[in-house]
Amino acid sequence: MTEASSAANRDSAYQQLDLQRRQIRILRLLPGSGGEPVNCTLLTAYLDDDPSYEALSYVWGDPILCEPIVVDGHARQVTINLAAALNSLRHLGIARDLWADALCIN
Repeated sequence: MTEASSAANRDSAYQQLDLQRRQIRILRLLPGSGGEPVNCTLLTAYLDDDPSYEALSYVWGDPILCEPIVVDGHARQVTINLAAALNSLRHLGIARDLWADALCIN
């Protein structure tokens, strides 16, 4: 698979946003502990509804060094830095809503 077709396959998992209606994607980080895989879902939210979320954005490290997390039931390769951040930010008993640029923007 070429890099272009790999990117197209990754991007096709995203539902199209309606920018006229000011939609964004929010990553719901599901509960878990350090020994369990990171599991998330992507939600669509309207900025006009003032959704509650925490923003997470920084240099994600070497794009070659990746590990899988689960997003909407599918394995997604993310940098090891992002995987480590998500692992440390999740709670044991409740979900946490985040805006993580590496996953919420396609």
